[in-house]
Amino acid sequence: MDSRDDRPVELVIDGGAREWARLDAAHRSGDLDDAGWFAAAQAVLVPAYLAGDNPRAQSGHSGDEARWEEARRHILAAVDRPGDLLDVGCASGHLMESLHRWSSGAVEPYGLELSPELADLARRRLPAWAPRIWIGNALYWIPPAGRRFDYVRTGLDYVPAVRRADLIAHLLRHVVARRLVVGSFNEENAERTTERDVTAMGYRIAGRDERPHPDPRVTRRVFWIDV
Repeated sequence: MDSRDDRPVELVIDGGAREWARLDAAHRSGDLDDAGWFAAAQAVLVPAYLAGDNPRAQSGHSGDEARWEEARRHILAAVDRPGDLLDVGCASGHLMESLHRWSSGAVEPYGLELSPELADLARRRLPAWAPRIWIGNALYWIPPAGRRFDYVRTGLDYVPAVRRADLIAHLLRHVVARRLVVGSFNEENAERTTERDVTAMGYRIAGRDERPHPDPRVTRRVFWIDV
């Protein structure tokens, strides 16, 4: 059955696409500097996440638990052996606990969150893991005591578009021990814009996974870069 969404495909891919495009345009023009971009993005995301009445909504997902698993579980395609995983932008911590559960404990989760309010929410939800959840901007953050993580999962849209290469370089240089995992994210079926852009930065894609999206125009994707 065709479950094509009535919305334009760019809004199916990312409901905030127009807002992020506006912020990126303002950043490119110089109307927003880095700090202004992050402040504006947080002003959109944080109230919406905190208003959620369940951990999925507090992590930016509007579906039920089955849809959450369908959309996120394939991140584990990047996990080829047990290890610790830092979730960049951990929000409510629900992805941390989900990956731990889905992997039967093979993934030991840690979190990094830019928003103090969301980090506090994750720590309250997951008190046993509270010391594992840090507040910081992934574009600049250095882990404590020089530690690194076997797997680091991030989205590239967590920073201004023109700073994505800087994000990848920083994480690989200072945070990742084995594998940087990008995703899960949505793209039109015929497009591989994100992977193409990362390849153009000089990185080799070590592996990838993709799954169908409820909208037949769109595919869910994840890929990874090995150190």
